[in-house]
Amino acid sequence: MSSFIRKHTRTTLLTVTAVLYLILYGRFLFGDAVYMYSDVGSDSLSSSYPIIVMLSRLYETRTFSFYTLWDGLGADTTATFLQYLNPLKLLILLFGRDNFPMGILLVVFLTHMLTSLFAFGFFRRLTGNNYAALLPSLAWSFSSYMIVWGQNYSYGLCMLMFTVIMFLLQGFLMNGGRRWAVGLTLGYALFLISNYYFFYMAAAFSALYVVLYTAFSGEEGSFLLIFKRLFYLFLTGIGSVLLSAVSVLPIILSFIGSSRTGDASSGSLADLVRPFEWKTYLTFLGRFFSANIFGAGNAFTGSVNYYEAALLSTSVLFSFAVIYLFFRRGSFVRTFFSLLVTAAMLALPLAGYILTFNPRAQRYSFIICFAECIAIAFLMKDLDEHVHKASLVVSWILTPVVMIGSLALLYMTRERFGLDFRTKTLVLAAGFVVLFWFLLMLHLSDNLRPKLAVFMTLVLGAELVLLNLPGLYDRDFLTKEGFYNNFYNDGTQEASNKIRSTDESLYRICTSTEYDRANEGLVDGHNAVSVYSNTNSASLVSLTRAAGIYQKSSNFFIVGYPQYYLYTLLGGKYLITDEPDFAADTMEQTLFKEIDATGRNRTFENVNTLPFGYVYDKEISGSEFSALDGIDRMRALTASYVRTEDIVPRTAAPSGSDFDSSEKETDLSKEIYGMNDLSLQDNDDHSLTVTANGADPYFLYDLSSVNTSRKNEIQYLTLSADPEKLVGESQIQIFLTTQEHPGLCPELSYIYYLSRDYPELNILLPDRVKDIRIDFGGDAEITFREMKITTIRDAASDFSRLASTDISDITFLHDTYSATVKTPEKGCLLCVPLLYSRNWKAYVDGEEAVITNVNGGLLGITLNKGTNKVVLKYAIPYFKYGVGLSLASLAVMLLLFILPTRRKKEEPSEAEQQMT
Repeated sequence: MSSFIRKHTRTTLLTVTAVLYLILYGRFLFGDAVYMYSDVGSDSLSSSYPIIVMLSRLYETRTFSFYTLWDGLGADTTATFLQYLNPLKLLILLFGRDNFPMGILLVVFLTHMLTSLFAFGFFRRLTGNNYAALLPSLAWSFSSYMIVWGQNYSYGLCMLMFTVIMFLLQGFLMNGGRRWAVGLTLGYALFLISNYYFFYMAAAFSALYVVLYTAFSGEEGSFLLIFKRLFYLFLTGIGSVLLSAVSVLPIILSFIGSSRTGDASSGSLADLVRPFEWKTYLTFLGRFFSANIFGAGNAFTGSVNYYEAALLSTSVLFSFAVIYLFFRRGSFVRTFFSLLVTAAMLALPLAGYILTFNPRAQRYSFIICFAECIAIAFLMKDLDEHVHKASLVVSWILTPVVMIGSLALLYMTRERFGLDFRTKTLVLAAGFVVLFWFLLMLHLSDNLRPKLAVFMTLVLGAELVLLNLPGLYDRDFLTKEGFYNNFYNDGTQEASNKIRSTDESLYRICTSTEYDRANEGLVDGHNAVSVYSNTNSASLVSLTRAAGIYQKSSNFFIVGYPQYYLYTLLGGKYLITDEPDFAADTMEQTLFKEIDATGRNRTFENVNTLPFGYVYDKEISGSEFSALDGIDRMRALTASYVRTEDIVPRTAAPSGSDFDSSEKETDLSKEIYGMNDLSLQDNDDHSLTVTANGADPYFLYDLSSVNTSRKNEIQYLTLSADPEKLVGESQIQIFLTTQEHPGLCPELSYIYYLSRDYPELNILLPDRVKDIRIDFGGDAEITFREMKITTIRDAASDFSRLASTDISDITFLHDTYSATVKTPEKGCLLCVPLLYSRNWKAYVDGEEAVITNVNGGLLGITLNKGTNKVVLKYAIPYFKYGVGLSLASLAVMLLLFILPTRRKKEEPSEAEQQMT
């Protein structure tokens, strides 16, 4: 069998890859599970699947456009469409929504198979040995990074593209020539179109690899050769940009509009070179053994979260390899320098800042995993060709010592840093150390060494399966019944279709306030108010901060019933709730009316609906707006608009406003009772410090002095903390009871967070609320400036002025918004609830008009007196030129690829020359 493996290495590789795939994904292939996760980092469910469903629908109807309103508050879809020029991504679309589970498993299978094949090509060229390429190819294809990040299908394909790039780059470095250069350029171009974020990291590693490979190769004149090769790499980069010109401009605009620009420009140099806390380094150390050593999914107890903390596990064989190479004659300097670079990347936030634009993220750790596999490849090359026995003995002795010492360190510090070990994973990792230790000892025998290939392959395969299974199965995933009959298939689409069949105007629909359903509009095909991972997230972040509404991260924008004023200003007209739904049962009757309850859901209509475009005749200054509290900010935007660039964070206590006369405030700081595991301290500045001193800290408010049943009134619970005294994020959970639901229940509980950026919560209370219970974390210490209930006596009057806007013929079709607006005077401003972007062009009565960024991130157009024909058109500038440049560049590349072959055919052979 070992001789067969050496003789038919590719066949062995593909066979083992297929077997590992069948074992690892068996439950999704043959069981009741669907490869879609709903716990931490559930991109497969909340992002990838909705986008694929939307694109499948558009693909079937052939209705492609630059812009869609289905994607949250509207988004550019150009770069998203172009990503699916990648053949494997396009294959997912062809399966459509109903066959998605089968389609994605096929794509995952092809991704693993192709990754193994191209990795084999890279390692074979690097080592010059087929057998030496076998094990590192398997270790890379089923590394922890591939398994965990591969659950986002786009990222799994990015790892395949990275492997293809490294294969082409290695061929180019070893062979040169036009064909390798053209192939590398085409590979970079496809990678850039598929995902610019991972392309950037791969390009940075390519440059580093060229430097290290050339320096370590020992070639004559290596110093000058480094610059020469880097120059050629730069030219291939330019060529790839020209080839992907059709996508580059949308990508640039998408990046400018993303939250990463803020991440890239934030933070000081001191923050970037300041070491992480010790728990982070211990997390890195543990994840060399297994990605799941501290738990999987929501159960992960390491630093940061399950996805963001560096994923470093390939195989424990790497540890033997790196110590072997460290003591091997002729490879000490290379190994030491490589370890130094790796340690520097993990030690400081600077690497995350440079490679991911986020100093606290280690998404670049796939680079380290690949480097680990390179070390394994060189170990296997020596084991097959000429083992350095002294170095192998040193590795055989030191590796168990180092690894046992590392595990002991992790175990001894587990309680101090809150690290919860998976004992089974720990034992398995130690077991594979023993197995490889025994097999490497046998390699000292010249007679046994040729027969050990099969055992090395089997042990590695077992390690990859057993240590990766928790990352696939110890997670919250959908069942097939849940996929086909629940979640996105819960009747919401039927309800939204029913609405659109009776109301053809322009509006938005709210379906859920849950984070994992933020992209429900993409799936069901309706204009939504919530979104996850929008291409215009910079405007979403600005809008969120202007409104003072906390979001889980800069990628999320969740708006619904609890953010009623913002929901209405964004064009929210309908609300679809699941049945039964406790929130719907307690719906404030002054805000919504039930219009349909015939299906699996109930549909409500917003009684204060605004037209999709409303006119302001007044402006509020940025300083005046910024001084208001959260409730008055939203109420102020029903009377006046504010320029987004003038909004600044509030640094002092909120100022009074014109709305105070229509509000009644009830101080709750003296209405606290039923305290448990808490202490309260009244401060001289009239603030109240709440400190947890037990396992279950909470208190209740006495609402006997608050009338929560009066019609035409709505109540907000306001909790305003001192931002200077908040450390990190403080979680609180609020339980409500109402007349309809008098008992505490999870269905009427909500989790919120207080932080320096979002120190104030304004929570819309249901009708006829009876009790409010506030639960705190076990280590909470929060100083509250205010605890109050604000009663707004007549919310409808706030919206009456905007609702009376004289606007008609509102349409949105083919990237174009149009409407006819009548204004009594010149200088009024039309606010269209579409996200601000530089790609919008405005025309009033056929003449180009200036677009103003207003209200935190919406479009504002100044109007003339009388009737105004307003047109807003979205387009990617120079897009047609990009298409032409891409096609021309592709023709040139193909010509360069073909020309050498034709020239060789045209040249006379040596025999012909002799005859001549």
